[in-house]
Amino acid sequence: VIDDPETLSSPVNALNYKKSAVIGIAIGLCVAFAIVLLYALAKKTVRTEKDMKTVISRPCLATLPEIKHDPIITRLQKDELKYSENVYSLQNRLDFLMKKNSQKVLLVTSTVPAEGKTTLSLNLAIAMARRGMKVLLIDGDMQMNLTLSYFDEEAALGFNESGINLYTAIKHQKELTPYIRHTAYEGLDLIPSSILMSGIEVDLFTMWQREFILKQGLAKIRESGEYDYILIDAPPTLGCWVMNIMCASDYLIVPVEASPWGLFGLANMFEFYEQVKQIAPK
Repeated sequence: VIDDPETLSSPVNALNYKKSAVIGIAIGLCVAFAIVLLYALAKKTVRTEKDMKTVISRPCLATLPEIKHDPIITRLQKDELKYSENVYSLQNRLDFLMKKNSQKVLLVTSTVPAEGKTTLSLNLAIAMARRGMKVLLIDGDMQMNLTLSYFDEEAALGFNESGINLYTAIKHQKELTPYIRHTAYEGLDLIPSSILMSGIEVDLFTMWQREFILKQGLAKIRESGEYDYILIDAPPTLGCWVMNIMCASDYLIVPVEASPWGLFGLANMFEFYEQVKQIAPK
């Protein structure tokens, strides 16, 4: 017996919109997670000191967080105290490394602007001074940021106009002791810079043994033993002046932002440093 055909009132495989939406969302999340995971594994990102050492094959002495307010460690905000702690940790490492090798002159430099060279220089000096060391800072940058960190604009302008600055000493190949000025911090002195440092490359070009002018000017200060450390803040350039500073220094520290641009600048710095070592192997 064959039944008469009937027309169904609803589809046999009715579409469940709620169920389909849940399944679609779940699949989308899984695919997105897989893509993010593959991207994270494939991308060479510098996040830690270990990552940095792997990328550049050089020791990473510290990681310093960004600070947005007053950069001096004695006046940091509560949420920026980690920067202060890391500066003191870096100072301890440097003190161990440099004393171990009887080194005294530390250069802070980078080819990329705004990477924290001056901020690191002034805070390292303060950290050293607060621990009983006597420190001499040398502002080698025409922007005079280090000088203005310790003296007001009127005093800095006075240094510039009176000739009591690094530019005058280098231009005339003078011994640097008369150009030292005391700061408000006990045990911390400074040789101020000048806006005329913008022309130092031209002046050095005509000098005999121009790569060693700063080294010769620092010789008496080093030999006197008056200072435990000498810190030099260099401009973000690669030229005869920075070469001069490198030839006068015992230790080189390079602040670098963990970014492709920062690592590119670091590569340029290492290449330049190798050239300087051929001139001054020691």
